[in-house]
Amino acid sequence: VLGNGSNLLVSDSGVRGLVLRLRKILDGIAFDGSKITVGAGASFPALAHAAASRGFAGIEFGAGVPGSVGGAIVMNAGWHAFEIGNVVDRVSYLEDDGTVVVYPHDACRFGYRTSAFRGRHGVVLEVELTLTPDEPNVVNHRLSRFAESRKTTQPTELPSCGSVFLKPEGDFAGRLIEAAGLKGRRIGAIEVSQKHANFFVNVGGGTAKDALALVELAEHEVFAKFGVRLTREFEIW
Repeated sequence: VLGNGSNLLVSDSGVRGLVLRLRKILDGIAFDGSKITVGAGASFPALAHAAASRGFAGIEFGAGVPGSVGGAIVMNAGWHAFEIGNVVDRVSYLEDDGTVVVYPHDACRFGYRTSAFRGRHGVVLEVELTLTPDEPNVVNHRLSRFAESRKTTQPTELPSCGSVFLKPEGDFAGRLIEAAGLKGRRIGAIEVSQKHANFFVNVGGGTAKDALALVELAEHEVFAKFGVRLTREFEIW
C-alpha cells in the first residue's frame, strides 16, 4: 500500500505483486470546529493549508512534508519538536484480517519517526485530529516559514527518498555525514546533497542499487570515524 512514496526506495527490479496507491482516494477532509477528520490518502501539505486557512494551528510544519496523511501517521512525520502524533485523537485502521479497529491516541504509540503501525501489513484509513484555534493570518505566516525553511535547507528541487537516517542521540546524521567528508560524494547518479548531507539526491538516471551503495558507504564511514551506527529512516521495497 503506497501513500505518496516520500520515504520509499523501490528496488530496480520493481515490486512483485499489486501496489495500491491511496492518493486521490480516501482523501476527504472534514472540519467540525477544531476537530478534523481526514482520509489517509489526503495530501499532508493540502491538509496543513486547509487548516491554516480556517485558523487552526498544530500542523503548519506539514506544508513542507510531501507525503500523504496515512504515511505521516505511520512515520509520525515531524519537523524538529513538531509531530503529527501530538494532535491525533484516534486512527481508523484496517487490520490484515479485514477488520477495522479504531486506535485512540495512546494506543498509537507515537515516537520519533515511528508508531504502532510501522512495519505492519494493515492500512491507515482515517484520522481524527484536534487542532488549536488561532488567527488565520498568524497560522498562515508560520506555515509559510516552515515551507520556506524546507526549500532553503533541503534539496527539494531534486528527487530523493527524504531523510536517509534518523537523528542519532545528541547529534545530527547530516552533520556526521558531512564531517566524514562525504558531502557531494556520488555513486552512479546518486549524490550526497551539497545542501543537506542527510539527503541523497538523484541527479539523473540513478538506481536503487546506487542509492543503497551510497547509504552503506555513509554507514561505514560514520561508524569508522565516530563510532556511531546510523539508523535508516526510509523504507525499502
